Amino acid sequence: MDDEGLNELPVGESGELWCKTPTMMKGYWGRPKETQDSITADGWFKTGDIALADGNGKYVIIDRKKVKATTIPIILRDTFRIDKSYRN
Repeated sequence: MDDEGLNELPVGESGELWCKTPTMMKGYWGRPKETQDSITADGWFKTGDIALADGNGKYVIIDRKKVKATTIPIILRDTFRIDKSYRN
């Protein structure tokens, strides 16, 4: 999509990858602001990935639009907790 989220971009042009499936999440648990920022009213999820369409129905992710500095520590901490709980 273009930066305004109004138009699908032509093949070969980069833009944010949006997706919509019957099993898409309804939102972020206890985070209404993040949910509103990431999911459109008609159910499209704004992935935050910048991608190119190759013209054959495939997409190549080339960058990130949104990155939070707190993401990595949370993933590492939670991964450790999960790993530790499975060892017992």
